[in-house]
Amino acid sequence: MRTLVLARNEVIKIKRRSAFWVAFWAFTGLMALIFGSMRYQSAHPQRVGQELFALPGAWREILGGPGVMSAFFAAMVLVLLVASEFTWRTARQNVIDGLSKEEFFAGKLLLLPAIGLLFFGVLVLVGGGFALIGGHVAGPLVRGIDAEMLAGALLGLFGWGALAFLLAVTIRSSGPAIGAFFLYFLIEQILGQLIARNGPAAAAVARYFPTEVFKALWQPASYLAIPRPRQPAGLAPSVLMWTSAAYIVAFLLAAFAVYRRRDL
Repeated sequence: MRTLVLARNEVIKIKRRSAFWVAFWAFTGLMALIFGSMRYQSAHPQRVGQELFALPGAWREILGGPGVMSAFFAAMVLVLLVASEFTWRTARQNVIDGLSKEEFFAGKLLLLPAIGLLFFGVLVLVGGGFALIGGHVAGPLVRGIDAEMLAGALLGLFGWGALAFLLAVTIRSSGPAIGAFFLYFLIEQILGQLIARNGPAAAAVARYFPTEVFKALWQPASYLAIPRPRQPAGLAPSVLMWTSAAYIVAFLLAAFAVYRRRDL
């Protein structure tokens, strides 16, 4: 029952946040433009042999192409919704009004799966909808490998979301937290390139960095039998998923530790 109360509180807050609605409709419109264009180009091919944007094959293009933007939109919205509670001092007010510090944290934590599923759902519905209009190749709409890709991509999205959540709780200001989010990507890329110069073994280690693992889960090549250059050699999708899950748990535990040690 208490979980339902926390969830209801977060829904009420989200419905009143213009930043959420702007991001949601901007993402929905962007996906409609991108996948609508892909559908049009598929119907009017510019070159011989251009692949048809139709299900089930289109899942590779949806997830391996613009679909990863859903992770970034979800992460940015999560930062805005979490960090603003500290900026506006509403976190303190919630505790004064009767929530424990743990319950307030739990309420914010509910946003991670909720926002992640919302933006991923928009991606699947819009992208899959346009692909379905484009036709249906023989077979099921979602094959086994497609379901694995969808599950892996969603887990990767939660990974980026968990990182954003940690930064929001730690920095407690939307602008700097968003800046730190992108700075982390830059630093990780630079470190990865420096480490990779020390040989194949070092390069393999760099591919296990958090965002590299999350990104690999969005790449259709990660689910094929033959490893690709950016895929950790010989790493099965299940290992990518377990590694991603471990990072998610680590980020959330770190966020809780930081949250408990600081005053509201």
